[in-house]
Amino acid sequence: MLKTIAGKMGSSVNNIVRVHGVLVPKKRGLGFKRLVGVEYNTCIGRRTLMYFDKSLSRVEYPLTGVGDWFGEPLAGKQLVARFRANKCELCGSVEDIVVHHVRKLRALKQKYVQSKGEALPLWVMTMLKSHRRTLVVCHSCHLGIHASVA
Repeated sequence: MLKTIAGKMGSSVNNIVRVHGVLVPKKRGLGFKRLVGVEYNTCIGRRTLMYFDKSLSRVEYPLTGVGDWFGEPLAGKQLVARFRANKCELCGSVEDIVVHHVRKLRALKQKYVQSKGEALPLWVMTMLKSHRRTLVVCHSCHLGIHASVA
């Protein structure tokens, strides 16, 4: 961050720290060091928020006690919930569930809705009605979708 600011201001990192730095007590030993940060007042007293107070060093060993990153944050998403239901959204089958995905709903509208006089396929109506680009279907319905698209 400091190199970016110094480059934009046409200065050196040391000058940026000297001008915009805040004196904070050292964590070990006596004395102060100058770091880039912001001082602000609270009801307790004056506080300092520091930017990059710790060094960006490489971690040699993997962290322990870290939870699964893909477990909880994705649990509330609708696509994951629809896929975990393990049920085809077209026929209700529970075997060989896959997800059919289209790039743009607009392309479906242009291809199928604008051709007047023809009945829409069930999968197109389902996707357009739910305003979703994904559809959780069984393998046989997925083959039928791709057979009608071609």
